[in-house]
Amino acid sequence: MKPIYHGFDGLDLTFQGRMPKKVLKQLEAAKAEAQEKHSSVPAKIGDSEMPVMVFETGARGGYAFGFDTGVDGETWFVSNTEKRDVWGIRVSVKSLALALNGFAKVKQRLADVLKALGAEGCNAEGFFGNGLLESISRVDYCFDFLSDDASFRPDPDLLIANPHAIRTLHHEPTIEARGRQIETITIGKMPGRQLCLYNKSREMMVSRKFYWEEFWKLPEGHGGQVWRIEVRAGKDELRAWNVRRFEDLEGKVGNIIAAILEAIRYVEPNPTDSNRARWPVADFWQQAISTAKNGLSYVPGEVRTGKIVEGYRAQIAEGYMRQIVGLLPGLAFCMGYDVSEMPTVFDLVWQRVFEQAQKCPEKLQEKYDIARQKHNFLDTPLELLKENSYIRSGTSRVPERW
Repeated sequence: MKPIYHGFDGLDLTFQGRMPKKVLKQLEAAKAEAQEKHSSVPAKIGDSEMPVMVFETGARGGYAFGFDTGVDGETWFVSNTEKRDVWGIRVSVKSLALALNGFAKVKQRLADVLKALGAEGCNAEGFFGNGLLESISRVDYCFDFLSDDASFRPDPDLLIANPHAIRTLHHEPTIEARGRQIETITIGKMPGRQLCLYNKSREMMVSRKFYWEEFWKLPEGHGGQVWRIEVRAGKDELRAWNVRRFEDLEGKVGNIIAAILEAIRYVEPNPTDSNRARWPVADFWQQAISTAKNGLSYVPGEVRTGKIVEGYRAQIAEGYMRQIVGLLPGLAFCMGYDVSEMPTVFDLVWQRVFEQAQKCPEKLQEKYDIARQKHNFLDTPLELLKENSYIRSGTSRVPERW
C-alpha cells in the first residue's frame, strides 16, 4: 500500500455572532422565493453582493436560513437574530475547498466571507475580527493509499478497537462465489471519534467525483485501487482535548488524529499469538500514524482546475441526461405509444420545448440563468472549457478518465 495523498477532508464550526439586518432581509426574501419554487435559488447578499444559492429551509438549532457558496466553498446556516451573543452562524467547509486550498487558506477564506457579509460578534477581536468567536465542532482528515493490485479487501477482524465501539460494515455485491465483499468498515459514532476505512476508487465512481484523480496523480494503467482511512473527530472528542478555537486545534490536531489511529488500528496477523491486541500494526496504518505525529504538513500541489470544473459539469450533465431518459418510457406509455414508437415521442417532446421557448422565452432564460449560477463552479467561465471539453463533445457518457 503506497501513500498517495493526505489532507483535511471536513471542517465544521460555529461563530458567536450575527449577520447584519440587510443580509437577513436578503436571505428572508430569497428563502421565500426558494419555497415558492421548491428549489434553491440564486441571490446576491451583503454590500459586496456575494453570489450564493439560498435553500428552502434552514437547519436545526435555530438556524432560519441556509446558503451555499459553491462546490469549492462552504455551506452556511444563519439565525434570524440581531443579538450578538448567540451562536448564530454555522458553517461546514466542503472537502474540495480543503483539498484545493489547504487548512490555512480555508481559514483565511472564512474570515474574508464573514467580513464581506458584515458579520459581528461581542467578544474581543481575534483572528476573525468584528468580535467573532469561533467554536470548532468537527474535523475530518483522510489518508489515501494505492494498493498494488485490486485484491486488497479490509478484514473487520484485523481492525482492532474498543469492544464497545459501534462497528458498521458495508458490503458490495459481487458475482464471486465467496459472497459479498466488504468495501467499507466504520467504527465509532459522532459526535465522538469515528474512523472509516473504505474503497475510495469505488466511492469515486459511484459519487462521480472524478476530480480526485487530479490529486492522486496516478499513472495510466496502474491496475490498483485507492483505499482511504478517514478519521473524524466530533465535538465530544475535540472537547476531551480542550479544543474549541483554531489556535487550540492547530497545536493539537496531529496528536488527535494519531491518537484515534492508535486506538482504532489495522493489524497484521501473527499465527504464533492468539491475542489480536498484540498483533503488529499494518505498515500502511503505521505510515498514517507517523504522518499525523509529524504535524499533518500537507501543502496543496498543483492541480488542473479546468479538469476539475469539466469533471463536475460532466457529472451534473449526466444527471440531467439520466432524468430525461428515465422519464421518457413512462411518458410514452401514458400517451398511448409503444416502445417501438419512441422516435415519435422524442419529436413530441422537442415540439413542446420549442413551443414553450416561443411563448415564454423569458421563463426559459430565467431557468437557464438559475442553472448557470447554481453550476458555475470555481468561478471558471464556461467559455474557457469549450476547447476539447467533454461537455461540448456531444457524448452523454462521463469519460473513464478526463
